[in-house]
Amino acid sequence: MRPRCTCGSVYYLSHQDLVEGSEQVALAVRDATTGLVIARLPQRRNLDYTIKYREGRVLFSRPVASVLDDGGLVSTTVLPGSPVTIELDYETSAQGLDRTATGGHVQQHLGDHIALGGTYLKDDIGLGGYELHGADAALRAGRHSRLSGEFATSSGATSRVYTSLDGGVSFQELMPGGLKDGQAWKAAADLDVGEWFGRPDRFTLQTYVKRIERDFFSNGNAQDRGTQKSGASARIAWTAHDQLGVHFDRDEQFRSPGDTLADGRVSDLAAMTFTHDAGRWGFGTELQSRRFDDELRSMIATSSYGTGSVWFKPFERLTARLEQQATFSGPGNDQARASAQLQVTSRLGLDVRGSTGSLGGSLQGGATYATGGGSVYLNQRLTDEAQAHTSATVLGAQAPLGRGSRAYSEYQWEQAAQGPRRISLLGLQQQWQRGAGVTFYASGEYGTTAAAVGATRRSALAGGLAYAPGAGVHASTRAEWRRDRGAIERRQVLWTDHAESRLNDALVLLGDFRFSRTRDLLAGRDEARFQEHALGLAYRPLTSDRVNAIARYTRLDEFGPAVTPDSTRRGTLMDVFAAEATIDLAAGVEWSGKGALRAMRERAEGSPEARTRTSLWLSRVSTAVHGPLRFGVEYRVLGQHEARDRRQGWVNELTWDLSRRMRVGGGYNFTDFSDSEFSRNDYSVRGWFLRAQGRY
Repeated sequence: MRPRCTCGSVYYLSHQDLVEGSEQVALAVRDATTGLVIARLPQRRNLDYTIKYREGRVLFSRPVASVLDDGGLVSTTVLPGSPVTIELDYETSAQGLDRTATGGHVQQHLGDHIALGGTYLKDDIGLGGYELHGADAALRAGRHSRLSGEFATSSGATSRVYTSLDGGVSFQELMPGGLKDGQAWKAAADLDVGEWFGRPDRFTLQTYVKRIERDFFSNGNAQDRGTQKSGASARIAWTAHDQLGVHFDRDEQFRSPGDTLADGRVSDLAAMTFTHDAGRWGFGTELQSRRFDDELRSMIATSSYGTGSVWFKPFERLTARLEQQATFSGPGNDQARASAQLQVTSRLGLDVRGSTGSLGGSLQGGATYATGGGSVYLNQRLTDEAQAHTSATVLGAQAPLGRGSRAYSEYQWEQAAQGPRRISLLGLQQQWQRGAGVTFYASGEYGTTAAAVGATRRSALAGGLAYAPGAGVHASTRAEWRRDRGAIERRQVLWTDHAESRLNDALVLLGDFRFSRTRDLLAGRDEARFQEHALGLAYRPLTSDRVNAIARYTRLDEFGPAVTPDSTRRGTLMDVFAAEATIDLAAGVEWSGKGALRAMRERAEGSPEARTRTSLWLSRVSTAVHGPLRFGVEYRVLGQHEARDRRQGWVNELTWDLSRRMRVGGGYNFTDFSDSEFSRNDYSVRGWFLRAQGRY
């Protein structure tokens, strides 16, 4: 998902029920003209942001500015700075799907100067299947110099990409039409030329070329597909206080027959900068030239601008800047800009900046007050352009209420050409520690969104209890309730229980219960329902790892939504009994086996019930090859009683023991079925695979 920043801290995602720990969050700063990513700033969970997986919401620890200073002086927009986009990649829980996604990246260093890598990804869960192959190489040409190259091919369509311009109130899906095959490559050099002559960091040079075909898909490249981008930049440090920089970027749009986008476009950007930093004060200037060619429309547009800037720091807590921009050729864009940042006290900080010119004016200001581990912040942004007048206000606070508690709230008001928009959020979290190993927590949240696309109110309550003493019985329970009101009236409940008890030095009794129900209140029917009971007995001796075994019975009752708009919903009831064991036969030789029986009843809407009985048997022997390296051979048999079908075959795997409890490996599956007793095996898994195994 790619939402545009709105100067707030709260952002709603396009999906709910996220897979815990699957998210990757980053702030992408892009050049306003070329669209190139100037910087990508990874965000850290529980430090830079917190996330609600069930509700699909991200709360940043501070407001995220809609523009950031990119170091340049020339601005093509009324609001100075480069636009910021939040990049959130995550996985969602899928009902009724048992397809798989596998992938990995490996890299091998050849000495101190060369590194070679490879990437493989296969995803059968998404839009009809997706596969990615990639290779990369890097060469160190000095302590701070590096040459690198990448090449990748993709087949199919990767995960869906959604974009939002209003913080998650509405979304636009960027989906490819049909399955595509495409390529992409990149070559880059980052050189410290001064280092070669004994003067490091005095003269640096960077250059790159990147080409991405329209039909190449990977996460994060939606805005770059169908382009070739190239550029070079150099920086010379004349003295300890003076620097001269030049850079050139070119963006070429591919020609593509039948493409509805403008093709044959080429945009060039060239700039030269000079800065002088004297500590308490400084000045700088930038000359910039832009050229845009559109062969399809026989149009050529050129423009050039110059900007002068002076900044001063009269005392440690205050920094002020004045800038003047002049138009040399092309559309008029004269601007006068001023900004100031003041740290009033160790807790209170102020930031104000404004501009006025040929295209209009803007004013934005903010204040942040930090106290007692919490903060209060207020941001205001006004923009007056020829096309429209917009305003946005963000007010928020978050603070601990005591040990183990936190309250947070934020309100956003925005008036734009698309109409008014309002978001409000109020939440509370509390955790208590009672006695040895007893933890209780509770949380509640209420949020509203109101915009031209409609209004929604969201309420959520959650609570849980965990009992984990040093020994004996360990247990935990968790419950969640969520209610959506508005265009969609939905209620969802979730309940999970887990318990385990060590009966003696070797036997452990395990139990699990999970229940989830999502109901469409307008239609008066369940959208999805899930209920699972499991009971197991594990043999895990405290004094030896030579023999380990587990037997488990699971009943799974599931009723999921339609996978695609033209498919029907189906309900499934499974009763599964499985047992598996691992035995160290001799030094370096290990045997493992698994047996499973499954009785399944399945019924689609409007169809009679189907009953099947399936058996799965596996036998595997692995032996140590060298050190932590092991080679394993596995034989599988899958039987289906009603169809009188029997499939069998071999699996070979090479593994590496990272530690006593962690093993990774890869191999080839010569069969077309999975080793999971819950899989329906309605697709082939034949081929290469990667696997990670843990022991606890």
